[in-house]
Amino acid sequence: MRIPPSRLLSRWATLIWVGLLLAYVLLQIGRAHGLRGTILDWYLTDVICLPLVLGLILAVQRWYRRAPAWLLPRWHGLVAAVAYAAWFEAALHHFRASAVGDARDALSYLVGWLLFEILINRPAQKSRAPKNAAFPSV
Repeated sequence: MRIPPSRLLSRWATLIWVGLLLAYVLLQIGRAHGLRGTILDWYLTDVICLPLVLGLILAVQRWYRRAPAWLLPRWHGLVAAVAYAAWFEAALHHFRASAVGDARDALSYLVGWLLFEILINRPAQKSRAPKNAAFPSV
């Protein structure tokens, strides 16, 4: 059974994901034109990062599993948030002089993970299992 791309994420999750991608692209264009040093430049990219990455991972997993109702386990997203924070905010500045570790950036990754959980990590279609099933799908 093949899942059409329109069923990999719910309609709202797709709109949110595309909107975040557009915001990220616009921020990068702004950076290229010298718009640096604003709150948006400092933290918004970190907030947007994990919803984009985890949303893409969710879509690939649903396509691979052929299960549009499958949800990314919360601990996967939390591990991703901690890994991003550990690498980009704790370790990278030891290897690259231009990198700066900032606890607020680490917090931004956690906020991004929470946004993913609230807005994007939703079933793309309703489960066909009965409501009183003995073993509900996770």
